[in-house]
Amino acid sequence: PSTSGSAKRTPMTIATEATGQPEPQPQPQGTDFQLATAPIPSFGALLQERAKVFAEKSTLDAFETQVTALGEGGEEGRRRGLGLWMTGHNDQAVTALAAYPDDDVASFTRANALMALDREAEAQPIFEALTAKYPEEPRPRGAAMDAQFEATAKKDGEGAAGDALEAALGQAPESFNESAEGKYLTGRLAEARLDHQTAMDCYRAAREVDPSHSRNLFRLAFVAERYGHEDLALECYET
Repeated sequence: PSTSGSAKRTPMTIATEATGQPEPQPQPQGTDFQLATAPIPSFGALLQERAKVFAEKSTLDAFETQVTALGEGGEEGRRRGLGLWMTGHNDQAVTALAAYPDDDVASFTRANALMALDREAEAQPIFEALTAKYPEEPRPRGAAMDAQFEATAKKDGEGAAGDALEAALGQAPESFNESAEGKYLTGRLAEARLDHQTAMDCYRAAREVDPSHSRNLFRLAFVAERYGHEDLALECYET
């Protein structure tokens, strides 16, 4: 999902001995992102900037100052909601972005905030609507399947959730299986079937496609730690 301009939007002191003057310090990566004015063409763009925002505490603190300076209505309110998600304030992001149901980037971001709050049943219809709108895009389709799996697992157990996920994967376009989302969900299905080696292989493959896929990294770390691959688990947890 993407957006441009005002069109409808579609769908992370040291002093020198010689002079006694402080040397300029390297700026933390990502400090040049201006939330109030920067183009935000897609959720993927937010993910990229979010990783930079969390690079250092000073960067995060400066970015949170930007977020709180924005108003709560109109375009500023939309950007504020996106910024709240980027800084991990998921409950506030859900509330702020509810005012922008026709904005695909805002909707997708809100659904991801709901997922972070373990409110998968609320996120699922948002992801499904975006999947219908962008059937060739793997990210909303994968998110819809992921939400369905987690919601069904809570209600009916992982066996039923695995059955539903297997059916959904079978109905997805062939290209989906080669995406990070497809590989991650194939791993999630294998994990539900207690095939942990296949799950780990799929999660590794998904990481090769998208190293920033946070839910995949968490599942890979979880399975790796459980089966004695502590170094891999730590690497994923720290990413």
